[in-house]
Amino acid sequence: MAKNVRGFTIVELLIVIVIIAILATVVILAYNGTQDRARSTTVDAALTQVNRNLAL
Repeated sequence: MAKNVRGFTIVELLIVIVIIAILATVVILAYNGTQDRARSTTVDAALTQVNRNLAL
């Protein structure tokens, strides 16, 4: 008597959830780093402009 049951096991679902969580963490960390670099670049550009204006 063979069972022909279709579906996912709990272990398979947990593995997928863990993989999605890891990928989400990597994306969030990369996004935060990008924001920090953009903010730093904006400040550098503003300081450069101030220095140019003071030199006049």
